[in-house]
Amino acid sequence: MKHGGPAALGRRSTAHRRGNMTVLRLLVVDGPQAGESCPLRRGRRVVIGRSSTSDFQLLGGRVSREHAEVVWSPSGPAVADLASRNGTSLDQRPLKARVPQPIAPGQVLRIGCHTLLVERSRGSSGTHPPVVLDAPRVSERYRLRERLGRGSQATVWAAWDVAREREVAIKVLRGSPDADGEERERFLREGRIRCELDHPHLVRVYEFALPAHAPPYMVMERVRGTNAWALSRRSCLPVAKALELAVHLARALAAIAEVGIVHRDVKPTNLLVNEGGVGKLTDFGIAKVLDAPPLTQTGWGMGSLPFAAPEQARSAKAVTERTDVYGLGATLYTLLASRPPFEGDPSNAKGLRALLRAIETEVPPPLAPLRPDLPAGLADYVEQALLAKDPEERPPNARVALSRLEAFLRDCAPRCTTTGHLSETARE
Repeated sequence: MKHGGPAALGRRSTAHRRGNMTVLRLLVVDGPQAGESCPLRRGRRVVIGRSSTSDFQLLGGRVSREHAEVVWSPSGPAVADLASRNGTSLDQRPLKARVPQPIAPGQVLRIGCHTLLVERSRGSSGTHPPVVLDAPRVSERYRLRERLGRGSQATVWAAWDVAREREVAIKVLRGSPDADGEERERFLREGRIRCELDHPHLVRVYEFALPAHAPPYMVMERVRGTNAWALSRRSCLPVAKALELAVHLARALAAIAEVGIVHRDVKPTNLLVNEGGVGKLTDFGIAKVLDAPPLTQTGWGMGSLPFAAPEQARSAKAVTERTDVYGLGATLYTLLASRPPFEGDPSNAKGLRALLRAIETEVPPPLAPLRPDLPAGLADYVEQALLAKDPEERPPNARVALSRLEAFLRDCAPRCTTTGHLSETARE
């Protein structure tokens, strides 16, 4: 058998090195866009900011239109603040305006309300995906590959299921394996809840484990695509496409309500959209079982403030199925308007008070002037019914809201064009 000789071997070696070339990326690990990332490629300038023309768009009241940039020099990548109003910090040290500072994997940037981690991303052409060396060890069956997102209590990893030879997502509780407390109990409750749920518009959980010498974890289906928040930021979605996702969300909420569960954190980032355009509700970390003792006894009702119902912003005890109906309305409003019903910066006391006041007393900007293509009655239904301040003025549950949303969807474009657009968008 003939081989290609030294020259061919050299070409193969070069190709192998190129295929496994290490690149960097910025991963949002904390903030409203947690889980989103931006690759940093050699020779490419990346502008980070609030502007829609930025290479990596980060939204929020403390993010400037062009806030910071990553540039490459012969010695490697560097970050510079672009004279932003609120500044940029690297490992908690403020950067001087327009003075590039070298960055390396493991360093942390702070831009507005967003925390970004600089990390490596290595490609692989082998049969088995690469393993992340600093990932927690959960089981011999799973090989953790890439950090997908990080929340207040857990980290979600992309992983490879060796036994079933499939991609999965694994949510791992942070902290010591034998740690106790409310966060652990909340994670355990989420695992028990999700293992009992099986619905096409819920992210499926395959396994929930409590190992003796490793942190608790749950193994879920890997949803490749995007989420409703990212879709709303890219462009103004056609009405039929926004309604279809709202219908998917309402079906998921109706399914969990039938078994006595209130999600309590319904928002666009928790509605994943796969490459086929199907919406799937995820993250039951603060879900409430209506007939179970509450874990949160005092304080505001958790969830994400821009999408929280007025009663939820006041107290956790007032949460009912109608609270999730409000979250459904806030998500649909965002999909139609490309912005939440109320905006503000809850990271400081002044911004938090202003946002709470808006949620409890103000009305969102009317949809009709923003979207003159809405079918008759849809704007009023979203603003006056789904987003009603008084829970008693909202639909009593997601099942009732679902019927109205399906009727609005039937008045719009055929379903086949809707799914096609979402599939293309999800692959961007």
